[in-house]
Amino acid sequence: MLVIVVLVTLGLLIRWWPLEFIVSYTPQLLVLLWVYLMVYAVLATWYMFVNGAKIYKERVGIFSTATLFVAIFVGVYALAHSLNAVAALDIQDELSLSSERLTVGTFNKLYKSTNFVEDSNLITASRIDVFSLQEVKEAEIKLLSDRVNHPYTYLTDCDCSADDTEVGLISRYPIINAQTIYEHENAVIARTLISSEEHGDFVVYLVHMHVPYESSSYNLRKRAFKTLTDAANNETLPTFAVGDFNTTVFSPDMQNFSSNADTMINVVSRSWPRCSWFGTKLGELACARIDYVFAPVESNIYSMEIGEQDFSDHRSVIVEVSL
Repeated sequence: MLVIVVLVTLGLLIRWWPLEFIVSYTPQLLVLLWVYLMVYAVLATWYMFVNGAKIYKERVGIFSTATLFVAIFVGVYALAHSLNAVAALDIQDELSLSSERLTVGTFNKLYKSTNFVEDSNLITASRIDVFSLQEVKEAEIKLLSDRVNHPYTYLTDCDCSADDTEVGLISRYPIINAQTIYEHENAVIARTLISSEEHGDFVVYLVHMHVPYESSSYNLRKRAFKTLTDAANNETLPTFAVGDFNTTVFSPDMQNFSSNADTMINVVSRSWPRCSWFGTKLGELACARIDYVFAPVESNIYSMEIGEQDFSDHRSVIVEVSL
């Protein structure tokens, strides 16, 4: 019992990084916990019926009870950190005919994919006004820009997206200013200022965040989130943040960012978000929602769509708003 109390204290107060990674998979963990409890109950009942409660307690009771407590702890921890993690999406029921709608999207095309320009029907739809891409190269940005007839592009110059690739932006509207505000190996945040007659000036932050697989990346990710939060909160123009955040809405880091970034709101379609990343062969069991579009808090949100790309481990996320 003392061990469980210590782990709970670490998880809730210190937020030890392995527990942050675990809680990112809250939906899957709770399903697995439910399955485990059902199997445990059936096997324990059967064993006691065959051998008697005394034999069960002497032979397997201590071990199985310990594993049961561990499973319950993981489930409680995950559930506690998932509560209120996702705000309800306020989608406008009545679309004003006079409102000018802006479509903003993001897509991690996977650094080793070479055919995404030819095969990407969703990306090439000209209705997408501003589109961020992660793990791309200059030639790919140029090809896609020409194909959708969006003349304005931006590409980072740090080889810090993945495997010496970059984060880029394709825009229907002029990019007035662009600069990298954070970079470290496989993570980058860039600020772009875009101007249009229809929507006025607005800011789009392009994000490819650290992966939370080890303590060093976890601490760096905290620093990157703080950089993005501070920068966004200093903006006076409508502000977006789009990209691959490499964590789910259930993690404490993402919850803190969503709460502290006062100028933006996370556009999520439902409280248990659909997956946008399928980086394993386990399908829905080990997928996650790690790609996001944060929209200005004062904007009207009309739609949110997750694409169906098949040449990347990610799916595109596209949001339609009016400023």
